[in-house]
Amino acid sequence: MPTRTLLLTFLATLLLAGCGSEPAGPVESYTLANGLTVVLRPIEGAEQVALVVLHPLGNHHDPQGQSGLAHLIEHCYVTAQGGPTPARTMQEYVARYPGGWNAQTGDRFTVAACVFPPERLKEELRDAAARLGDLRITKAVVAREVPRVVAELANMYGGMPMLAAPNLAREHVHPTPRGGRRGGRPDQVQALTAEVLQERWSRFYRARGTVLVLAGAIDPEAVRDRVHHYFHTVPAGEAAPDPAEVPEPTLPVTETVEVQAVQPNAPAAACLAWAAPQPDDALYAPFLVLVARLWGQVQAGGAGRGGPMVRFAPLDDPHVVALVGAVGPSTPEEAVASLEALLAEAVGKPFSAADRTAARNAFGWMLGVADVPDRMLARNPYGAALAAGRRVQLGLDPVGLRARLDAVTAEDVKRAAETIFAPDRRAAVIVVPR
Repeated sequence: MPTRTLLLTFLATLLLAGCGSEPAGPVESYTLANGLTVVLRPIEGAEQVALVVLHPLGNHHDPQGQSGLAHLIEHCYVTAQGGPTPARTMQEYVARYPGGWNAQTGDRFTVAACVFPPERLKEELRDAAARLGDLRITKAVVAREVPRVVAELANMYGGMPMLAAPNLAREHVHPTPRGGRRGGRPDQVQALTAEVLQERWSRFYRARGTVLVLAGAIDPEAVRDRVHHYFHTVPAGEAAPDPAEVPEPTLPVTETVEVQAVQPNAPAAACLAWAAPQPDDALYAPFLVLVARLWGQVQAGGAGRGGPMVRFAPLDDPHVVALVGAVGPSTPEEAVASLEALLAEAVGKPFSAADRTAARNAFGWMLGVADVPDRMLARNPYGAALAAGRRVQLGLDPVGLRARLDAVTAEDVKRAAETIFAPDRRAAVIVVPR
């Protein structure tokens, strides 16, 4: 089962159960001489180990005319030969990690992760170190992975309407720099060569600025020695280049797009999207309150049973919040109006202390604003590992954010609703299968 599914199940469990009040376990962080940051998070009761590698490059670092470079490197990173581990297909990679895996490119990061039994720790550390120090991206690997990336992009922007609508709306409210597109542009991906990929990896996907996270069934004292043994000789590489500036969006916008869906009788999809504030923004804490309200309202209305969904991932995609739903018997205009009504009802509710609790429960494990007991984290150490690593990358201060959440007022929530969800900041996209 893919880690993405495990992570969503884990999140749903936390939202329904609340985060509890048991103190979370210790998180240890240190940096090797070559610039690799190491984060260790032992989890009492865990039976698996999660290993997460976070690189400081993503879509916003792609050079002009090479939109999709980071995405294709992500594919090659987990499938190309790394040291003594031979090249493998994606199917072979997935089969190796039945406990969970993830390979993903964000705007400003790339993640490669796996979950495995603790007795395989030595082997997995050796493989992870080899992918930082001795990755071999060949023409054969590129020829195999380019069609896979192009197929993903076809689904992201057309083949699957429920996926295409939020991705297209996202590009309106948070445009990809340098004329690119999140995940890449097919023609530019197809023009990339093994030499370009190998050179890019050799310069920037090394130790400097990379975060290695181990969480779950680990003994920190023993792990420290093993990490040093395998990783201290990895070349530092160059510091990641600065990400490109995000173009100013042109909003509001309403767009209807016809696509060729991959599934017969796929329903049309509607999406409303807005730019989300970042953690250092004064409106971030009240914004979390509003998103928690939206989640709660959608859950109460039957999410997962054909109802609308809230898309906001503060670790994976912190720049956009969206509402997306299938266009069933209604018209596209009625579907958009229904999503607008859902938003208006959620943001218009009177503020109460329960809103703060709901926000802490919803974002506790991700942002560190609540103490999540180890007995819950043990169900999916990947979630704890990703959260710990991304908080380091984002420079997020959980203690300060918790204090800001505790201090949120009704006036703060009102101002956040009027500013973030203003009509002139919205993108509406309807995707209709031909």
